[in-house]
Amino acid sequence: MTATRIVLGVTFGALVGFGAGYALWHRPHDTAAAAPVAAEPEAATEPGNVALDQATVQRLGIVTAPLAAATLVPTFAAPGRLVADPSATFVLRAPLPGRLSAGPRELPHIGEAVAADTVVALLLPRLTVAERTDLTQRRAQAAADLAAATAALAAAKQELARTRNLHANGNAASARAVEQAELELQTQTARRDAGEQVLASLPDVGPAGVALTLPRGGVVDDVLAHLGEEVEAGAIVLQLGDPSHLLARIDVPAGTAVDDAFASATLELLGATPTTLAAPRLAWVAGGNGDRAVLLTVTTADGALRPGLPVLAHLPRRAQPLQGMHLPEAAMLRRGDGAWVFVRVGTEAGATTFRRLPVQLDAPAPDGWLATSADAALVPGAELVIGGAGALLSVERQHVADAAEGG
Repeated sequence: MTATRIVLGVTFGALVGFGAGYALWHRPHDTAAAAPVAAEPEAATEPGNVALDQATVQRLGIVTAPLAAATLVPTFAAPGRLVADPSATFVLRAPLPGRLSAGPRELPHIGEAVAADTVVALLLPRLTVAERTDLTQRRAQAAADLAAATAALAAAKQELARTRNLHANGNAASARAVEQAELELQTQTARRDAGEQVLASLPDVGPAGVALTLPRGGVVDDVLAHLGEEVEAGAIVLQLGDPSHLLARIDVPAGTAVDDAFASATLELLGATPTTLAAPRLAWVAGGNGDRAVLLTVTTADGALRPGLPVLAHLPRRAQPLQGMHLPEAAMLRRGDGAWVFVRVGTEAGATTFRRLPVQLDAPAPDGWLATSADAALVPGAELVIGGAGALLSVERQHVADAAEGG
């Protein structure tokens, strides 16, 4: 019994000693394994510097230009839409009641360009025998009146030429006679023009129907009828416009401190490729619910524009001008933490340093923005990066990543 206890005690002591020694031997390794791992630093959002050699500057296409001071009047941003310019719009109407039928071609669709003298459809008149007879007689009378007016106009031209010749050769005709001949020419010209309009308003009703012809070309703004439809006299079939001459109707809430006499406003044409242009003020018009609207003239070579497209106008306020710097759109970097630009701050030891600086975009300006900054490096005359700013930002991010891995 005693021997058994001795053996057990020796065995237990050996096991305890072995365990303590193992723990002491492996303790440093366990401590190192349990040490926390440092997190990788995030990309810096503070202004940063990027130094590049001249070869890299050229390869990245870095271009700079002196920063210019600018003055702008505070503006009010108001939404609106493009509308047709009445002076550049033509409306094709049905001259008689009847049914629209296909002509040499299908009806044009919205946005399609059509040439002058295009027959877009045929109108099969819905006329009684008496109405058809009356229309034929009226057209014959209008044609006779037009022929008489044309002959009278030719005679008036000859008389004016004869009277002027007599007056020039020894005053055989008085100046008063010349004035009367000129007045007669104007009268006969107006008579001829009126006769043409009357005849055009009385279509020639034949067995094939009346051809609906466009007297001028343009782009289709709206189609208000379709083939096979019964229309009444005077119904609009389609409307043509000129996309290079449109108007922008901008709704302005009542009480907004907009300068009523402003000459021009900055207009943003929204879309896949936003465009900014200067739009002269045409007129103020009454709006709904006591509000008002302003019409701006839009002149552009963009053939894709048409009535109905949304726009945003920056209307001048009645306030003091803002002082700042003009930042071209190509110089700006928009990120989640705001707007930034790069400036060239100097060259040393063959390396050019560019600094990224935050800017405050205060008001839109032609091809850019009016901006302010509290940084002393961003003042008029500073070398602003207007080409390759995105490449500089990528280089800066790579430098931050490399520094984080190296640390």
